[in-house]
Amino acid sequence: MKLQTVLCLLVVSLPAAYGQAAEAYISGGQAIFRNEALGVGQSGQPSLFYRFKDSSFRIGARLALNTKRFIGHEIGYAYSPSHVVLDTVPGDIKISSHQYFYNFLGYLISEGSTFRPFIAVGGHLNTFYPPGTSVSNGNGVTKVGFNYGAGFKIKAGSMFALRFDVRDYATMKPFDFPEKKGLLHQIEASAGFGIHF
Repeated sequence: MKLQTVLCLLVVSLPAAYGQAAEAYISGGQAIFRNEALGVGQSGQPSLFYRFKDSSFRIGARLALNTKRFIGHEIGYAYSPSHVVLDTVPGDIKISSHQYFYNFLGYLISEGSTFRPFIAVGGHLNTFYPPGTSVSNGNGVTKVGFNYGAGFKIKAGSMFALRFDVRDYATMKPFDFPEKKGLLHQIEASAGFGIHF
């Protein structure tokens, strides 16, 4: 609850504090998992791996503050439901992911332009909630990660804007299954609608 309060205060105070252009977006899209194997499900049977299903939808919100002509900063939140499956075993386990992130934005076209492509790099926290846990009881598993990607924004009038993003969120793998290897990659492809002020 404290984190949501801090994010709300940032949304309200940042544009006024810095006197710079700010943008707020709601977005949705697809999240595709890569290197999704989470570890061996049963000892002595290395072919049985727990893994995330390939893809799920993703919704989120972003607040961007453009501090220079070609530079900006962004904070945000995203939610994506998923399922974990055990190879060759019927059924799946519902898992929800709550992600909080920061990104540095480098724009290729200066502030005030209608069309603004950008690159993004930053860090994030991913909290995974398996069955029987929730945001309210605080029993999720939180892992850190980094992300990078690109996108573009289009002004649609004096107040509204559209954006399109492709990002790779690389996160330490959750849960304590044996033989975890590498990072979990969540590839985001999304579109958003927002306002600039």
